[in-house]
Amino acid sequence: MAQMNLTHGADHIILLIDNTQETYKQKHYMFENLVKKVKNGSYDRTKAPKLFSYLTDKVRRSFNKEYAGESDSLSVASARLADKELVHEFETDYLPNERKMSIKGTALTGKF
Repeated sequence: MAQMNLTHGADHIILLIDNTQETYKQKHYMFENLVKKVKNGSYDRTKAPKLFSYLTDKVRRSFNKEYAGESDSLSVASARLADKELVHEFETDYLPNERKMSIKGTALTGKF
């Protein structure tokens, strides 16, 4: 079984999350949880990818199980990239504009 291109795999994982009701709700709940952490000052952008890894791994394993042998598999590296992309989506798209500030000493516009 071949591996998908890393960025293509990450995009595919995010599309699967956004297009499945159960996983979309989980993502939304995670975003709301992170908003609470931002508001109380305990948000740490270095730990945020770990939160999303539970969701991306679940989607990756489900896809690989369902389509075993029929298509390319989604790699763990693609899931880790998807974690970072979800953190970026949270920080740039989900947080209100007035919350775009430096968090734990790292500007939100910084590199991952």
